[in-house]
Amino acid sequence: MRFEPYDRLQAAGLAVDPANYDLIYTAPLTPGMSLEDIFTRFNIDRPADFKGHSLSVSDVVVLRHGDRQEAHYCDDVGFQEVPEFLRENPLRTAELSTEQNENMIDGIINNTPPPEQPEAGEPVAAPPAEPPQAPVHYYTINEDAARRAKEANSFYDYKPGSATAEYRSMVDKAVEIAQRQKKRVDPEFHEKIDQLLDTYARLLAQNMNKGYEIAARVPSVMIAGPANFPVKKKQKQLAADDKNMEEWQHIQGLLDKIRSTGMGGISADDPNALEKLQAKLEKLEAKQEMMKAVNAYYRKHKSLEGCPHLSQKSIGAFQSGMAEGGGGAPFLPWQLSNNNANIRQVRSRIEQLTRQRENAFVGWEFDGGTVEINREANRLQIFFDGKPDETTRNALKENGFRWSPKAEAWQRQLNDNTIWVVDRISFLRPLSGEKPSELQAKARKAQREEKPSIRAQLKAAKEGQQQKPPAKEKSQDLEV
Repeated sequence: MRFEPYDRLQAAGLAVDPANYDLIYTAPLTPGMSLEDIFTRFNIDRPADFKGHSLSVSDVVVLRHGDRQEAHYCDDVGFQEVPEFLRENPLRTAELSTEQNENMIDGIINNTPPPEQPEAGEPVAAPPAEPPQAPVHYYTINEDAARRAKEANSFYDYKPGSATAEYRSMVDKAVEIAQRQKKRVDPEFHEKIDQLLDTYARLLAQNMNKGYEIAARVPSVMIAGPANFPVKKKQKQLAADDKNMEEWQHIQGLLDKIRSTGMGGISADDPNALEKLQAKLEKLEAKQEMMKAVNAYYRKHKSLEGCPHLSQKSIGAFQSGMAEGGGGAPFLPWQLSNNNANIRQVRSRIEQLTRQRENAFVGWEFDGGTVEINREANRLQIFFDGKPDETTRNALKENGFRWSPKAEAWQRQLNDNTIWVVDRISFLRPLSGEKPSELQAKARKAQREEKPSIRAQLKAAKEGQQQKPPAKEKSQDLEV
């Protein structure tokens, strides 16, 4: 069976027919879980009770939010929404019959006006330019190690350059994924995609070279023969190979990171996160007011005819969907409730990020290094005087820290949770003997003492108004 990308299905005039699919697995949809999280779960951290194949191209994931459902086709890069897979929701039925394209299926009827058609002879805008492709950096593959690995495990001769060709083929595929992702996301994410691509190429070369070195340590029993075969050395070799394979799987996970870059929510690391969240909040609030206004109009007039919030085409589609659903309000209670919950969630996130940016964070020295606060990168960074031992590195990894070659530091996102985690790591204890959280508390107390309280600010503003000279009265005389 061939598994086709979604664009090929469309080009062939085919639809994603639910009759061709079987229900394989169901599970609760936890808050914040994205499609990329689901992809990772069913490819890397598969549930113990899941017996199907890994989630791959042509599979369909159906998300249920209350009474609302969404179907998404697993494409070769990311996911594509396939509304034809299920159409039970009256709102979506109305949208599907009225919106100008599938990209506008977002719960708001006719939220984007149709593009104006150019007059005869009017110049037509050129299609958007291809996003620039970062220079591809191919790292060196150890051909000698690859040849020795081949000779130790095969009767066939090694073809010179084949290891390098295999490596470059994998990097080229990653370049295609990165370039396609750039077309789908805002240009602000292009640099991050290029960085992930370069990291993938570098780590892949290291992993492949390590694999060749491991494979050449002990020859295959078919090559060496069973007599006096070094069994213990072979066992160590197999253990090293298993570890190298785990690293390879982690490296392949970078491709999923490239596919998901720019597709998720608004990250706290984004310097424009507050502005983006505010824009998202305004859109949700406008949607809520529109839904309430449409329902109010329907309650008053018992019809949507003449509703100023909907186009005539949308009104017809809505009334048709309501008739099929047995009547009721145009927007159902769960739709208003869900959108309101999203509004509260975004407001809470805005407040949280605002507090986090206003809070003071301070670094400290510990026995063997320093902890620094990088506000620009939104990271708490740990710098050791020398390379930490394996036990220390494992402890950092277990507590969510990752090594950054670019920053040359172990780091984690800067927030109060990270400070509480560091409290539990004994080798990071400040030289003063205090807990890291106690240092932050002192810094914030000093910050509050330097900054006037709200009451003091209001009092100063009131006194300033009283000292302001009265405005000059306008003359009542008439000039002739």
